[in-house]
Amino acid sequence: MMINRRSLEDVAHISPYTLQAKVAMSARGRRLRYPPRINVPPSPVTVRFISRPKPGWKLSDAVNLVEQGYTPAHAERVTGWAASVIEAELNKRSDMQ
Repeated sequence: MMINRRSLEDVAHISPYTLQAKVAMSARGRRLRYPPRINVPPSPVTVRFISRPKPGWKLSDAVNLVEQGYTPAHAERVTGWAASVIEAELNKRSDMQ
């Protein structure tokens, strides 16, 4: 916190509580609504659904569309399977061969 003549003049007219709140807010912008949770270790995030396939479409069907010449983006629009999931399955199949 920088101290200059203006800030010293303000201190004479401000209560200690207000000064404390002002310093806390000016140090790092707005205060956090909740205190940081220091006692909880960071952990990886589990993604449960990366895509929501449309009814009746299996991942193998989406992969077959791409193998027929359609783009993964088109197969994603048609089947509902995420393009990244389709590409990953294609890569897995090509690694097996």
